[in-house]
Amino acid sequence: MSCRKPSCSHLQFDMKRIYIVLMALLSMAVLSSFITMERKKEEKSLEALWAEYDKATQQDRVQKRAELLDVIKVKALEERAGWDYYRACRDYVYVRSLRDWKQRDTLQKQMRNEILAYDEPLLIYLVDRETAGPEELLEPVAAMKDRLVERRSEDVYKARGTILNPAVVTLTGDDYEYVLWDMFNRCCYGYWSRGVNENVYAMLTEELQDSSVKTGIAEYFYVTKMAPESDRRQKLESLARKYDGQALALLPEYALLEMEFNEKQGKGTSEYFMGLKKRLEEYERERKSYRSGVDRLLVGDFAGFETMLDVLHAKSVLVSVKNGEVRLALRNLDKVRVKITRNEDKVYETLLENPVGSFYAPDTLTLDLPPLDDGEYSIICYDGKDQMGRCHYPKYTLSVAARVNDEGTGVYVADYLSGKPLDKVDMTLYKGDRKVAEASGVVLDGFTPLPQEMASRLKENTSGHYLVCSTVGGDGMVRRSQDVYLSADKSFEVKEGAAARVAVMLDRAAFAPGETVKFKAVLYECLPDGTMQVMPEGEKVSVTLQDISLNVLDEKELKTNEFGSVAGEFVLDGIRRNGRHSISVHSGNKRIGLAELTVDEFVLPTFDVAFETSEKVFLPGDIIEVKGKVNSYSGHSLTSAAMVANVTLGGKLVKEEILTIGPDGSFRIEFSDISDENDAYSPYEVEVKVTDLTGETLSFFHRQYVLRRPRISLELENAAYGSFRLAGEDYSAGKLLSDESARVSFGVSYPGGGEGSLSSIPVKYSLMKDGSAVLKGEVMSGETADIDFSSLASGLYKLVAQVSLADARGAKIEGKKELVIVKVRDDDRKVDGDFENIFRVADENVPALQIGAGCGPVWAVVELYGDRGQRLKAEMLHLDKGEMTTIRYDYKAEYPDALVMNVLYFRDSKCHTYSHTWRRQLKDNVLPLEFVRFEDLSAPGASCSVLLKASPGSEVLASVFDVSTEKIRQNYWPKIYGRQAYVSSVRMSGIPGMDGVEYSELMGGVFGSSMLDKNVVVGYGSRRSMRAARTKADLTGAVDFADVEAESADEAIPFQIVEDASDLVVRDDFSTSLAFEPFLYPSEDGTVKLDFTASDKISIFAVSVFAHDKSMINNVIRREVLVTLPVKVSVVQPQYLYEGDRYVLKASLSNSSDADVKGVVRCSVGAMEHDADVAVPAGGSVSVSFEIMVPEGVEDFDIKVVFEGDGVSDGVKVNVPVYPASQELVEAHSAVLRHGMSEDELIRSLRERFVNVPSVGAEYSSISVMDMLRDALPLTVEAKGKDVISQSEAMYVNLLAAGLRVAEGSPVREYVDAAMTSASKILECANDDGGFSWFEGMKSSPIVTAVVLERFAGLRDRKLLDVVSEELGEDALDAFDEAVVSAVRYMDSVYFGDPDRPVWYGCISLWQYLNVRSMYVGVSFDEQAARKAMGTKEYNEFRKAVRSCLVPKKGERWSEGAILSKVRMIHVIDALVGSEQGMALAKAWGVSSDRKLRKSMKTELESLKEYAVEHPSGGIYYPNAVLPWRGLLESEAYAHAMICDLFRDLSSSAEIGGGLDDLADQIRLWIMLQKETQQWDSDPGFVEALASVYDGSDAVKETKVIVLSKRYIKPFDEIKAAGNGFKVSVAYYVESAEDGEKTGQKPVSEGDTLHVGDKIIAKYSVWSEENRSFVRLSVPRPACFRPENQLSGWSGGWLRPLAYRLYSISPYAYREVKADRTLYWIDVFPEENSTVTETFFVTQEGTFTSPVAEIESLYAPHYRANDRSHGRRMSK
Repeated sequence: MSCRKPSCSHLQFDMKRIYIVLMALLSMAVLSSFITMERKKEEKSLEALWAEYDKATQQDRVQKRAELLDVIKVKALEERAGWDYYRACRDYVYVRSLRDWKQRDTLQKQMRNEILAYDEPLLIYLVDRETAGPEELLEPVAAMKDRLVERRSEDVYKARGTILNPAVVTLTGDDYEYVLWDMFNRCCYGYWSRGVNENVYAMLTEELQDSSVKTGIAEYFYVTKMAPESDRRQKLESLARKYDGQALALLPEYALLEMEFNEKQGKGTSEYFMGLKKRLEEYERERKSYRSGVDRLLVGDFAGFETMLDVLHAKSVLVSVKNGEVRLALRNLDKVRVKITRNEDKVYETLLENPVGSFYAPDTLTLDLPPLDDGEYSIICYDGKDQMGRCHYPKYTLSVAARVNDEGTGVYVADYLSGKPLDKVDMTLYKGDRKVAEASGVVLDGFTPLPQEMASRLKENTSGHYLVCSTVGGDGMVRRSQDVYLSADKSFEVKEGAAARVAVMLDRAAFAPGETVKFKAVLYECLPDGTMQVMPEGEKVSVTLQDISLNVLDEKELKTNEFGSVAGEFVLDGIRRNGRHSISVHSGNKRIGLAELTVDEFVLPTFDVAFETSEKVFLPGDIIEVKGKVNSYSGHSLTSAAMVANVTLGGKLVKEEILTIGPDGSFRIEFSDISDENDAYSPYEVEVKVTDLTGETLSFFHRQYVLRRPRISLELENAAYGSFRLAGEDYSAGKLLSDESARVSFGVSYPGGGEGSLSSIPVKYSLMKDGSAVLKGEVMSGETADIDFSSLASGLYKLVAQVSLADARGAKIEGKKELVIVKVRDDDRKVDGDFENIFRVADENVPALQIGAGCGPVWAVVELYGDRGQRLKAEMLHLDKGEMTTIRYDYKAEYPDALVMNVLYFRDSKCHTYSHTWRRQLKDNVLPLEFVRFEDLSAPGASCSVLLKASPGSEVLASVFDVSTEKIRQNYWPKIYGRQAYVSSVRMSGIPGMDGVEYSELMGGVFGSSMLDKNVVVGYGSRRSMRAARTKADLTGAVDFADVEAESADEAIPFQIVEDASDLVVRDDFSTSLAFEPFLYPSEDGTVKLDFTASDKISIFAVSVFAHDKSMINNVIRREVLVTLPVKVSVVQPQYLYEGDRYVLKASLSNSSDADVKGVVRCSVGAMEHDADVAVPAGGSVSVSFEIMVPEGVEDFDIKVVFEGDGVSDGVKVNVPVYPASQELVEAHSAVLRHGMSEDELIRSLRERFVNVPSVGAEYSSISVMDMLRDALPLTVEAKGKDVISQSEAMYVNLLAAGLRVAEGSPVREYVDAAMTSASKILECANDDGGFSWFEGMKSSPIVTAVVLERFAGLRDRKLLDVVSEELGEDALDAFDEAVVSAVRYMDSVYFGDPDRPVWYGCISLWQYLNVRSMYVGVSFDEQAARKAMGTKEYNEFRKAVRSCLVPKKGERWSEGAILSKVRMIHVIDALVGSEQGMALAKAWGVSSDRKLRKSMKTELESLKEYAVEHPSGGIYYPNAVLPWRGLLESEAYAHAMICDLFRDLSSSAEIGGGLDDLADQIRLWIMLQKETQQWDSDPGFVEALASVYDGSDAVKETKVIVLSKRYIKPFDEIKAAGNGFKVSVAYYVESAEDGEKTGQKPVSEGDTLHVGDKIIAKYSVWSEENRSFVRLSVPRPACFRPENQLSGWSGGWLRPLAYRLYSISPYAYREVKADRTLYWIDVFPEENSTVTETFFVTQEGTFTSPVAEIESLYAPHYRANDRSHGRRMSK
């Protein structure tokens, strides 16, 4: 919706005419309201009407609210009550949208029109401020100033409330000032940009004209909200002095106190805070002294001082526990009672006195806890009898680690503090929460194997095991570890065979449909030792061509040659969908590699742009210069091309300029830096658009940063392998150094990271030790410095680098970076510094690790492993504090090629590990390969020869292809490297013990180029390719290299220098592949000769060569050859034309020679011929135009353009397809035939809807609801995974499907069996505590358990469990029934008995609990246990929350607009009031009144009914049921099934059930209308919806959809817009700029003339009546348009400002680019408004037409639409 303000002239309405029109419109709109409402409402006052509206709001009666608002609008208009009118209009939009979001866009437009017609400037501003941006508001506000200053709308001011300060509204003089205050308020709270903020502030202060109070308010808020933080204190002090003695001074005084207070947190003393308290009290007394007038308004309600005083007086406790000592930071408390509980049972309690008694400053008390068994505790603090809160206290004094090697699982146990290993422990193995094995007195020695019984269980039943280790300490207390998860015993087997790999190489990577792609695949094996060898000769391989959807388009069976190679080709016919394709190689049944290619209908570029990296560093305020070069693939100059540059910053236009291209292709643009501090990380976006003489237009982008905050990088290039950790840190960043000199590279870059490292910036550095500099120096950025450590002691150093520059204004530009370097020497025996540990690889060739312990004694487990998890060495290492040693092992010959050393130790409740891998060096596998002779210049059609030298006994692949194809997809052939020796890792899982908790505040207080894609061809990657050309390879004989070197490249360029015109050769072969020779073999001296013939295409061609031998030693080289002419003719013809088009051919002649050339250009089209005399300057280009009228009745025509003159000539011949100027379309219309309707009348109405063709002869079809139901019945479903959620879903769907089959009389046993298979899997995940775990063996999860219970209740309520009983017997579900009862009790115990468990840890919300628990009212609820577990106070809070949810008080109803929440609430209440057990549960929850519950349910039900909307095709539905999401088909189906089932369940109630059966049937009808146009799978939501429809009446099931459709052909200009369930329209916009200001997008109207080079934005707007499956949008385009993005692929999913609350979605689609149109394939198309945007360049001159856009649901083809004809597009 446009948010632009109308000009002032639009606001000058004839008021009398406005009233007449507006009253007429409103009278029609509310006619039905007047009929249904009592006539006396017309006589009610606005106040009474608003009171009635408020009552309807409290009851959430949306229809009633809308009716009342209609009445209020009329009355407010009559009485000229502006605010009442505005509020009614605004609320009307909200209320109607609350019911149906689809109306919001229309309603907003209607509201704006109503306010414009009311013609009150302030109200116009208010309506526009909701959607308009700041720039769109400032201009119209200034335009309305004269009218705004005439009024003071006090009623509006009061109704909208305070702006910034209560005095503002009272002191505001007029509406203009009020608007400025309102905009300033938005600036203060960050709605707009800094520039707009400053502009608004300037406008406000200018208007205030130094009015002291109002100006002071504005100054205060500017300083506190908008001014730089660095200036804030100074400016506040200045304000306080300026207004000293006035009430206004209290505002900056408070802000200063607040800053001071925050700075003193954790630092201030009791005396300081007492002084602060006195100052606050003085200020508060002063504030209260201002009792009247403006002063009272300014500070009378200001609560800042009082609030800060409240904070100072607040009581709080901060608790921490470490090693059995509790530290309590008391604030404003003289004593505190501390209680320790375990499972809510008290284990310890004491009262602590605070002898200090500080004011606000925290007093710290310590408490030594008595000996306690390890486990989980809670610490609860009390102030007298008031509980201040609780915190979780875990106590586990054993640390445990588990690791799995080739022998099985080993366990290591140590003291949590010292890390000293234990001699023996007791072990208990759990599966989930069940104890499955235990062993006593297990003797430990490092990582100790598990006892046999436990080890065997891991092998037999691998998942979900936890181990607990325990012992009894010397004090008799139980010590234990936390649970450590034990994974399955891992297989460390390494296959003796080799890993098969393949390198796939293509002749190129970008192709058009119908062309041929050639490929070569080299299959090889990676051996365990890291070497490679090719696959044996004769191995069968399968090579397949697949499209984007993985459909196999072609397949070849090949056999490898002696070099492991195969080669072949695929013709790219039968392409189903343009875009990414792949060539895959399969060995056996396994795909071992692929190469990707692009198959699209693109036009290759003839030039490219490269931006230069500037050597200059741009600082704030500089003149910025961006340089680049236009490179033509032909080698000719593009000086005649048009180039336009746009520079933007943050979306704002900075400069637009027409640039000049130099003879060498160079260009430059300069602009002044306008950025500020807010743009520090934002680059300037520079776009250059180049249009050559043929009309070819391309855009290129560059980012240029300004150096405001230098980003410095420091890289220690000779860092040693290893790591270190400083004491007290979890992670320490830095590097180890073992050399005597540190080689450091210094880099400086822009803050956004663009353009890499900058050069020539001075960087000063200091090497610091213990805060003092030991070395200093200076380097330039981009350089490397060697810093001498030879005279320095080992230890920790900090390298500090600093940059300091000054911009043009003298402001400093500074940056700083630090790098921690730890110097370690081989002979170090002590750790110098505050380190926790140091690990350094002491030798990179043998296993040697230097280890240092800095903070205390260390007991570490050290293990050396081979490549298959085999333990080769193991020892316990003990280091005293500060000790360092080196562990070294021999690299024995029998050891594998890779070794891993693992180190683990525990200390101070932390686990420390280090691991490093040593590998033997791989052999070099680079094959000698080089170009010996290479001609880098050639002419079209000339013979070319390349001489290579490779190793004898190798195989060579050579390809010659057009480099411009790599702008579509790069044809990259990588060198193949052998893999490093495989290592099967041995993972260590360490769980440190703990005896404490971090600080926990218990209560109160304040503590503290887009087209380029890469073609990766090795292993699992690769990409794009074009047509075969003339090739020939001469493989015979040796070559005399002396002769080769004597050849001149110039002698090999046979240009077309003609003496006779009859000798002229017209170029017509534009092949982009010139050669692909997969099997070339060197002669004895290693030479290979490649001969090929250049095609007629003038471009740069790449010669790529890959060679390998049987050991897969390989290499890749590449060079480029330019195929060109001194004078060339260029034509970029359209890809097609339509009959009747007028095409102006632009032929470009360019001359790369040193002399001017004159001659004649002739253009021949069929029998027509035109000529023109031309003169082409040296190094220049000219353009010649020829007008061509496209004839009718031809399929294509040839265009030949020839130049002759001055002894040179050139010519080209191209072919252009011609399409008919008519279009074949289908027009269809459908309607729902409901029970009792006349089919003949319905068909008659459908015939009247035809627009483009008479309905006579239209095809009739129909489908009934029952037919749709039968088609949609799901087959049996297998679980998508082994988890409980997947299994419960499968069980649910299978039993739902079984129930539907029962209704059809079909057998159901296979469904029941499938469901019971899932049921048994679910029961395996039931734990002893009653809960269900996600996977078997894991711990119970409340969320997972809730899902299982909800789904089981759904099966029970639908009586689908009876199907199981009938098939399998009454006792089939006994075990499941018992598990469900246990699960309900588990939910009770978790919800009430685990108060410390956070929501993110799997806890459930109140509503989740109430919803699930109410489904099982028959399971008794133990109120006493719940009260004890939760605590009386918390349980009473729970009861209060339940009452608020189920029986809310007046004004507290919370469910406005929440459709599904209403449904769940009604379900819960219905379950409670439906039985004695239910009411007993309600009473326990705090709701004892059956009457209140029923009244609440009735209120919600009436509200729910009013949210229903009639669907145009029949039935009712809830548009907002699943907002904010659109297009979620399963969610909408499930939501409506829930509502339908609710109405069904309640329909039997005499009190509230009236009419609910009919409403349920209406919803069922809507559900089936969705099914008609949507693909429904076995998702539970869809199956639930089908089951709901099956419950419907016969009248619903008899419903049919009647369809009439007719196919026709019409000329483009006669086609009118038509649609059934869809609307589609196309609008074009051109990017434009005027007077240096970016105006954005200008609409293109019929008859407008476009210009070659224009950028066009196409917007395809689609309205869909429903969510639909499998939709195709087809948008043809005129031949003068070329897509900016020519490549097909996935697109969309972005948001557009169209529909619900400013947003609608652009559907996620596959965008297929064809030569003449773009197709969008959309799996799910959302209902209502969607838009798709595409950009084009105008590349041809003339007058062009095109077919109309179409959209069609492929699932239900009668839902379709087409746009109208938009006439012809003219361009020049």
